[in-house]
Amino acid sequence: MLYRISFLIYLMLATTSCSATQELNLQSQKQTEHSKKLLSIFDKTWLRAKEKLAVKSSDEVFSQKNYQHLKSKVDTLENLEELKSLINAFLGSLNVSHTQFITTEDQDYYFFQSLFKANEVSNPKHYHIGLQYQKSLEGYRIRSVLDSYPAELAGLKKGDLIIKNNNEVFSPMSFKSTKPHTLFVKRGQDNFSVNVSPVFENIHYSMLNASKASKKIIKQNGHRIGYFHLWSGTNALFEKELKQSMLEDFKDCDSIILDIRDGYGGAWYSYLDPFYKDRESFYAFTIVQKNGDRSTNTAPQQTNHNYTNKPLVLITNSGSRSGKEAIAYQLKKDKRAVIVGEPTGGYFTIGEINFLEETDFLLYLGIAHLELDGKRIENKGVLPDVYVDYSTAPYPKRDPQLLKALEIAEKIAQ
Repeated sequence: MLYRISFLIYLMLATTSCSATQELNLQSQKQTEHSKKLLSIFDKTWLRAKEKLAVKSSDEVFSQKNYQHLKSKVDTLENLEELKSLINAFLGSLNVSHTQFITTEDQDYYFFQSLFKANEVSNPKHYHIGLQYQKSLEGYRIRSVLDSYPAELAGLKKGDLIIKNNNEVFSPMSFKSTKPHTLFVKRGQDNFSVNVSPVFENIHYSMLNASKASKKIIKQNGHRIGYFHLWSGTNALFEKELKQSMLEDFKDCDSIILDIRDGYGGAWYSYLDPFYKDRESFYAFTIVQKNGDRSTNTAPQQTNHNYTNKPLVLITNSGSRSGKEAIAYQLKKDKRAVIVGEPTGGYFTIGEINFLEETDFLLYLGIAHLELDGKRIENKGVLPDVYVDYSTAPYPKRDPQLLKALEIAEKIAQ
């Protein structure tokens, strides 16, 4: 009898041991498959960036030594977000704008899907509250707040640090419904919570709505000052709103403020037409290919029968990027506007989206440099005429750049 019991215990232990071994083998197999997938994504990204990125000494930057160094780190990663951090740290060290590895956990992913894949401003939809962010060790700091969106309506401001969403670690894509969410926020030394109800729409479409909502006429000391925030220039609908504001809504104003801070770029020659009778003075742009080949282009000439010559103030900051920098460059070149704020971002290459046959990430690459009238804007930007800082904490309660713009708009009013 004792023998039988011992034998049964042995079988139980053997079976348990076998089961545990199988489980370990299964986990190891899954981990190996996961590591292979991350390595495959890394390899695709590395090869595409080496092929297309507009960086000097490409063979040296994308050397076998650098590849092996990064590959050894990939083997230790657990998920796509960790791989994103590794890739972006490397790409960021190259100082080529429009260059980033972007996943479905980034709001930009949905914007670029809208711009390059869906080809419409409203799709694909996602949950958000109308903010742009800057990631920090403490959480996500608010970089800009869209007009009329839930974040603004809840009283959130530039510089606020969002720490938690419903008692969980916050991320821009942590909203999963339009039901109220409780955000825990730090502003300076103060901590507080706010309730927000997200919208379900593409950030591209939201920026169009925010541009419409920003439009207003400010009455100040007997003057009427038109204000419009151009959040993006990446669809004809933005241009339509800009022209309607400048040529119709503000026709009885004494001066105009055009705000091009933050958002996205994309604006080009036609976005300048509301301020000029023709294009004779418009910049020439030169495309400088990765191999050094250059091609220069000029603006197609036209006469603008409907334009405004009202005094203009332009507000810029480091979030004024890409085509918006061309707007700032031209308006400063002709002294058509007084530029107030901070230097533009110096984010001035031709960007190309690479989907790499995957659905949960994309690769944005600066594939060629651009010059305006032979001048390099990349990593330099356009300097303001009147510098007003609004970039570091503690942030003032009121927008100092807008206040200065209003002061100047009043002085130069017709």
